[in-house]
Amino acid sequence: MFVTSRHSEYFDCEGAKSVFKILGSVVVATVTLSYSCLLGFGSILLGQLEEDDATVVVSDRQRPWLMGGAYVGSVLGCILATFLAKTFGPSRIMFWHTLPNAIGWALQALATGFWPLMAGRFVCGLACGVCVSSAQIYISEISSPRVRGVLLILPETFATAGLLMCYTLGLLLHWKMVAVVCGLVPNLVIFAGFLRLPESPTWLVSKHRLSAAAESLLFFHGRRYAADSQVQLILAGLEQTKMSVCETLRLMRHSVYLQPVLIIAVQMTILNFSGINAMFGYAVVIFRLARTGINEYHCAMVLAAVRLLCNIGSTTLIDRLGRRVLLSLSGAFCTVSLAVIGAYFYLREQDVQQVQGLHWLPLAGMICTICSYSLGIGPISWVIFGEMLPSSVRELYGSIIIIFWSLTLFTVLQVFPELTALLGNSGTFWLFAGVCAVQVLFAFCVVPETRLRTLEDIHQEHFVGKSKGEAETEGGEI
Repeated sequence: MFVTSRHSEYFDCEGAKSVFKILGSVVVATVTLSYSCLLGFGSILLGQLEEDDATVVVSDRQRPWLMGGAYVGSVLGCILATFLAKTFGPSRIMFWHTLPNAIGWALQALATGFWPLMAGRFVCGLACGVCVSSAQIYISEISSPRVRGVLLILPETFATAGLLMCYTLGLLLHWKMVAVVCGLVPNLVIFAGFLRLPESPTWLVSKHRLSAAAESLLFFHGRRYAADSQVQLILAGLEQTKMSVCETLRLMRHSVYLQPVLIIAVQMTILNFSGINAMFGYAVVIFRLARTGINEYHCAMVLAAVRLLCNIGSTTLIDRLGRRVLLSLSGAFCTVSLAVIGAYFYLREQDVQQVQGLHWLPLAGMICTICSYSLGIGPISWVIFGEMLPSSVRELYGSIIIIFWSLTLFTVLQVFPELTALLGNSGTFWLFAGVCAVQVLFAFCVVPETRLRTLEDIHQEHFVGKSKGEAETEGGEI
């Protein structure tokens, strides 16, 4: 949605402060923290409902739905976002989503049975689904190439912080109190933050509120920023690409639009089918089955803490090594460590005596997997989502990809118990290892390098240049 130019970077004065870009990105990233709480809370909920003093009884068939039900709501939320973002703007959507999100957490905190819990998780998923794609787009619009890679990692980093928060609370509190905290803390931060943050400059230009758009750019880039020139660039790009939803979808026949969508969609599939989200969603249950001799909540907290530290560490590597190198290395190390975990479970399934003295191996293997994932696959998947979509169709195509991401995540969480029953724990982890092996090939052969490039340069170099003239026949220049 954001139109930029290789020359527009010169408008960003060296003396302009980045503090408002960072603070704005932090507030936006809290949206993903709230979303990740659904996954972390689901893990401790399933763990505590298995205990003898559980206040709510759910059947084995209902457990996967408690985990995946939130992502059914997320899919519907993403569909609504396609229309709401264009009408109300991403900032306003993220501001007002706090109301239904808080209601959803209240339903979970007050639940006395399966259906109220399910309803609460569905409502939270719906609320978060409406604004999750807007979060990445908003950050990509307010940042510049030299800091965009770091800022686009913030949502993934905050998502991990949400998991760590939930696991820690799950160790200390009953799940009802955890729901209260998850419903209050993130929503208060988002609500207070968006009272001050301006609306997306591109959305303001699309509504012909040019003065407000210039003020929004000045807020994030400093008073010496050439906001009027950037507004004209945005306006020119939007004027060239005024299209209906049907016309926008028809553009996908052309490779300049289809290629980035397919690349991101495949990357999101690998992201979910690498098994990391399933591991975090069922972390308490997995460690309980592995019988590591360590408290399962402590194990889950260790994983989340490692993931958080590595997410932070990835900010120093992403613009030094580049997207492709990190994705390839991440996929290779994940493949090896997941295969080792699968081997542990295989030996355990054959004869438990064979793994005597190796009870530390599942936790060590998962730590290695999380380190590798958090330095590459996890954050970079979201970075390329923010960088590769053509500006003129980013709003609609971004929602479509988030719908796809939610469906694949729901599928993984829903079938994970059936996979372990069908393939065993060993076969399931070997399957995840195979997906990570595909990541190495996909990153090396398909994913373009976007490091330190403007959004326009990315599209011109990797997509428009390869199919020049094709998009122009539909009036869809970038």
